[in-house]
Amino acid sequence: MDDSQVTLTEVGDVRVIGLPTDVGAATEEPLLPIVRDALESSPRLIIVDFTGVETTNSAGVGLLFDLVRRGREQNIPVALANVTAQPKLVLERVQLPRYAVVFDSVEAAIESVREGREQGGS
Repeated sequence: MDDSQVTLTEVGDVRVIGLPTDVGAATEEPLLPIVRDALESSPRLIIVDFTGVETTNSAGVGLLFDLVRRGREQNIPVALANVTAQPKLVLERVQLPRYAVVFDSVEAAIESVREGREQGGS
């Protein structure tokens, strides 16, 4: 994935959103249409993949909280996967993991759907 690119991948009835290296205000423009597309497809789960993410700032956290809120409004759970060191610290400080389950990998999050535990922890 390009360091500045936001991606959307379909894996059955799961949508995986890949994030760029730096998640902040500049991420909003490319992320919003992808979030809209992911939500409109009514998946069982949306996974936010942090593979390669080096930094997340307050604007990025706001975008993630908005995604989780919009998912909850539509009864679509949102999970986080592959959360790297700096983003993990920031997300824990603002308690985002209280609202979005954190998995070690995208594969583990997808497996949670197969096992019917996407709302639970891992």
